[in-house]
Amino acid sequence: MSVVLLRFAVAAHASTLVINNIETNNFLPKEIEDATIEVFSVTSTSAYSVDYAPDVQKFQITILQPPYEENRKAAEQAFVEKTGYNKK
Repeated sequence: MSVVLLRFAVAAHASTLVINNIETNNFLPKEIEDATIEVFSVTSTSAYSVDYAPDVQKFQITILQPPYEENRKAAEQAFVEKTGYNKK
C-alpha cells in the first residue's frame, strides 16, 4: 500500500493523474505530509462528500442529507468539475 501512496505523493505536483487508465485533473493536495493517508477528500459540503482511496483506486460519493436526489446531482457535478472526468 505505501508504494501506491508514494506514487501519488510524487504525482501531487502534476496537473493530471491517471487512475485506472483514465486521465483526471489532479485533485490531490499540493503538499502531502502523511504518506499513510488512505483516503483523500476530493470535495465536500454539508450535503455530500466525494473521496478517493488510492489503495483500491476508487472514488466514493456519499450523500449526507436530504434532499437526496438534488444533493446526488450536485455531488456528481462537483466530481466531474474537480476531476475533469466526463463519460463519453
